[in-house]
Amino acid sequence: MSVIDSSKLEFYIPRNVGGLELFTCNDITCSFSPHFNDAYCIWLNTISAEKYNYNGSSHYIYPGELSIIAPPGDVHSNSVMDVSSRYLINFYLDHDQLQELSQQIDEKTAEVTFTTAEYKSESVVHSLLRLHDVVRYSASTLETQTVFIETFAKLLFNFGTKKMSEKSLTGEQRRIRKIIDILNSYYADDISLNDLAHEVNCTPFHLIRFFLKRMWGGCHLMHISCSSD
Repeated sequence: MSVIDSSKLEFYIPRNVGGLELFTCNDITCSFSPHFNDAYCIWLNTISAEKYNYNGSSHYIYPGELSIIAPPGDVHSNSVMDVSSRYLINFYLDHDQLQELSQQIDEKTAEVTFTTAEYKSESVVHSLLRLHDVVRYSASTLETQTVFIETFAKLLFNFGTKKMSEKSLTGEQRRIRKIIDILNSYYADDISLNDLAHEVNCTPFHLIRFFLKRMWGGCHLMHISCSSD
């Protein structure tokens, strides 16, 4: 049995996104024995193939692909295929947080989950890599919460077990003007997306959508712009 190099294993728990953890591994000698997760595991290997055993059969994830392991009790093991390189990224999201986000998107659709499988989507993989960078390096609560919701909403729309219809809201322009006023007044503060959404009586998901539709960018970009003026 090889000795795991703990310096090549890293955990990140963002202080501003509940129910989310990030785990990374670049140890080519590390094989993970059979285990199960209490949370949804969304994972990818960015530079080499990863083999995992699940439900009595072998599965493979290649760079540009992702896999989702659904809790609870989906026992699996995994190891790297190319022993020359590895960068494994795992996001763990608890069930309650996933349901809270799904209700923001479509409150009429109950209990949206994921199924254990491999998936292909260049757009989703790009979003996961962006979230990885933001969780690791961003000091902005607004940016971290925004990218988190954007990423997992995309996962729900693409791979959720039920088709979701986005709830429509009126008064977009009025809400955006109020948010811009807040950002201009508190440009030096570490502002929360949840607090902004509360101020204009909408969900964080819909606030993101308003800015993307009307301003061609997230409200965290507007916050950066206000801070630099």
